Amino acid sequence: MDEIKNGGICPLTGWEISNADHQGYYWTYNISCGFLTFSLWVSMECEFNPELSRLKHIIRWLVVSEKIKSIKDSNAYLSPSVFLITPKSIQNVISETFLPNTPKEKSEQLLFLLKRVFPNFKGEIQREDLFNLSFFETIEEFKVYFSYLVDSDYIKIDQEPRLMGISESQNKNAIFLIVEFKFKGIQQLSQLEENGRNSKNCFIAMSFSDKPEIVAIKEAIKSAVSETKYHPIIINEKHIESDRTINDAIIAEIKRAKFVIADFTEQKSGVYFEAGFALGLGIPVIYCCEKEDFDNNSHFDVNHYPHILYKSPEQLRKGLIDKIGAWID
Repeated sequence: MDEIKNGGICPLTGWEISNADHQGYYWTYNISCGFLTFSLWVSMECEFNPELSRLKHIIRWLVVSEKIKSIKDSNAYLSPSVFLITPKSIQNVISETFLPNTPKEKSEQLLFLLKRVFPNFKGEIQREDLFNLSFFETIEEFKVYFSYLVDSDYIKIDQEPRLMGISESQNKNAIFLIVEFKFKGIQQLSQLEENGRNSKNCFIAMSFSDKPEIVAIKEAIKSAVSETKYHPIIINEKHIESDRTINDAIIAEIKRAKFVIADFTEQKSGVYFEAGFALGLGIPVIYCCEKEDFDNNSHFDVNHYPHILYKSPEQLRKGLIDKIGAWID
């Protein structure tokens, strides 16, 4: 891959490459944009897939949001299914990941990107770099949404042209954005972090039975969710305000969840409803079921979805930890 060299350009993201190392049919290298750096493990198949070059803006967003995993240490090479980037793995991530599509989603996710770039709520960055960290296909669209954040009083900016280059002959004008969050923007971020795709809540849909085997399943699910740094929400464990029905509470909590775990053991109709409601809202659903129950009783409406099938609560717990790490984090 001619592009894979120090100082070259990453064919997946368009960002500058450093620390490139060729390993048989794979490359490892760092890519940098603005203040952010990521270490990638890339199959050479990516060179020969023209579709990927048309998806650079999406791939950049998946890298920034850590849906495409950055190598953190040498142990990552023991998990190629998670860390090795291939055309198929990219398509799988795209098919399973929330991508902002509506104006509301795009403006919200741009606000989150600014928080990622400026964790202390202020700083400066080249306008071109900020665009290249985003999910926008054109800089014209990026400017529209960036202006919206300014007009909404979420951020204030100054623009400063500077000459960039190591010599006078190489100098070029670059626009630096000096960005500072306003109180309204910080408040909006706080509200968004408590809801939906940006929350840390996981809604658990399952049987409310008090049978010991069902209780053990519930504890395994809660343990997996907590271990992956999310907050498990089980409606029969929450205090429901007197003026709300349990159905109101279920709908509200699903809307506030980042994802749903639906365990179909005992084939309760409520679990089918809750999983379907979440699916209709575009909220990721992890399907699971005790294997014998699945083989004998599962309904055709959901049994074609990939399930975590387990024979013990511990097997379920481990399967959920892996699934959440690969699909949700």
